[in-house]
Amino acid sequence: MQKTFEQEVYLVLIDKLIIGLLIVVAGYCFNKLLEKFKGEQALRKEVETLRDQTALRYLQSQIEELYSPLLGLIQHSRIVYEIAQQKLPRLKVGIPHGEATRDEAEIWRYFIEKHFLPLNTQMADLIQKKIYLINSDEVPESFQKFLVHQAQYDCLHSLWKEKQIASDEIVGVGWPKDFEEKVKSSLTDLRKDYNTYAKRLKNTA
Repeated sequence: MQKTFEQEVYLVLIDKLIIGLLIVVAGYCFNKLLEKFKGEQALRKEVETLRDQTALRYLQSQIEELYSPLLGLIQHSRIVYEIAQQKLPRLKVGIPHGEATRDEAEIWRYFIEKHFLPLNTQMADLIQKKIYLINSDEVPESFQKFLVHQAQYDCLHSLWKEKQIASDEIVGVGWPKDFEEKVKSSLTDLRKDYNTYAKRLKNTA
């Protein structure tokens, strides 16, 4: 059956209308998907920013509350020990008491009681109170050795001071040689991580 001109025009208009409706629906769906994608992107960015801010705060706590003050105390102790060595060139840590002159023993005791013991106590308290800020799963060996050294040094000196009983037969663990270097390297690593997170947050602001 042959279609009339009016029918063909009508069909063309219907086709145009259907195509137009499909375009509108497709555009609406696309915009919805785009909004959802943008929302997910914004949420992902917000989560990443929050994660970086949390990491930055934790790094700041590690630096300010543990590693920076600990390194300062260690360096203070080392400087005082160097002064003691200059003042008492013959006197070494662990030397039998009988080998020092009376004046040397008095000077060495002054350094121990006024400097080394208080500094060691501050360091031990800092490590024990802020142990959750250590940047490793386990307490470093140098930290453990220091805590043993501090406990030995404190109790044996008290025994000698209060009871005049020497403990030359006890070989202490001594000051851990890599203690300062371990703290310094950890502080350097933490500062690098801190700067990385700080720059990332600044760029996303």
